[in-house]
Amino acid sequence: MNTIANESIQNNDGNSVFSLFKNSRFLQFCTAVLVVQLALAALLGMTQKQATFASGQALFSLQMDEISRITIDNAEDTVALKKTDGQWALEGEAELPVDKTRLNTLLSSLVDLKAGLPVASSIQARTQLEVADDQYQRRVIVNNDAKNNFLIGTSPGLRKAHLRREGANEIYSASLPVSDLPTSLDQWLDKSLLKFDDITRVSSTAITFERNGTDEDSTWRIVDHHNGAKTLDTKKLASAINALETLHVIGLKEASVVSSDGDASNDTETVELSITSAETILSLRMEKSSGDATITRSDIDQTFIVSEPVFKQLSVLASDAEWLVDDAEKAETTQ
Repeated sequence: MNTIANESIQNNDGNSVFSLFKNSRFLQFCTAVLVVQLALAALLGMTQKQATFASGQALFSLQMDEISRITIDNAEDTVALKKTDGQWALEGEAELPVDKTRLNTLLSSLVDLKAGLPVASSIQARTQLEVADDQYQRRVIVNNDAKNNFLIGTSPGLRKAHLRREGANEIYSASLPVSDLPTSLDQWLDKSLLKFDDITRVSSTAITFERNGTDEDSTWRIVDHHNGAKTLDTKKLASAINALETLHVIGLKEASVVSSDGDASNDTETVELSITSAETILSLRMEKSSGDATITRSDIDQTFIVSEPVFKQLSVLASDAEWLVDDAEKAETTQ
């Protein structure tokens, strides 16, 4: 009897607790919150372990001085940069110098590439994020080394891009934006490649300017000038010389539209200068018609585009007009 009574009491207590829980919304809410907290704690613990494992792992296996060739393509256009004897140049017949600022930005971004947690790994995600083998925004090939080939896709944020190593499944968010990876030669070209240093002589068929002395003590004169009543407008000449020393091109002129001497139209304006710079004599030729102004230099077998203001600044060096001023007039212009 006692046993039966005890069991009856226990059953009644259990039913009371169950009934209390069933009828108490507060207890139900607290239980649900506890379950969610436990689940989140377990998930956070797993994520932290994974992050500890993945965070900081290098995606790029080379040091900066080990990089000797970079190819960038967008499935339509390709540009290749290569280093020879420590100097970077655009790969091609002319091997034109590369914009050092843009190059250093890219090299630093590559060396600093680190892996966090993958954001995706499925085949479908590759297409959506544009890092698939047949659908990507950029492909970067370094030293022809498969371990350092990347597919760059859409941007998840400022100066970020989705990135996948070729042959791998994991897709990361990396600090290697598409904007740092142009495929145009003009965007990689060192625009200052034609500028002159230490100019001592500029001559044309019309006039010749020569510098005497060095540094701050140097003076310019017009060769074979004997008019004692007038002197050289040094301010005007300094502006023209500065245009040579800071000369920047816009880009390369396409070979298909570069006109030869025989094909030049009658309204084409041509300027030719001989410039002695750092004890080297170089020829500069410029042409301007209804289209762009172009420029070539004797030591580089390429034609470049320059702006119209630059063309005008340099053209005055081939003209003998208005270079001489009275001493009084010169004093007024230098004040």
